Amino acid sequence: MVLGGSLLLGARQADAHAGLDVLEPAMEEKVARNPSDPAVRPEQALAFEAGQRWEQALAALDRAAALGADPDEVTGVGARVVLSAGRLDDAKRELGALITPRAEGP
Repeated sequence: MVLGGSLLLGARQADAHAGLDVLEPAMEEKVARNPSDPAVRPEQALAFEAGQRWEQALAALDRAAALGADPDEVTGVGARVVLSAGRLDDAKRELGALITPRAEGP
């Protein structure tokens, strides 16, 4: 049966995103090449999120923050991760922190 140009016969939902077996090792290598680069860690967190590895994604974001990554990026990616994990209250808290104005330093 064809519906809207898509073949529905024998369709099934994939359990994981295609390419995770390539993406995760590539991110490991990128982190190993740039261990003190804070910008790499949010990317790594997104790779972990794609594999539904929530705690590892959050740990990558903690490391990004410790390395001085952009706080808004860390918070935004963190909100996405916890939302994907089904932790709605945590996601609301993260998004609230993202939209709350921060006091500027001297």
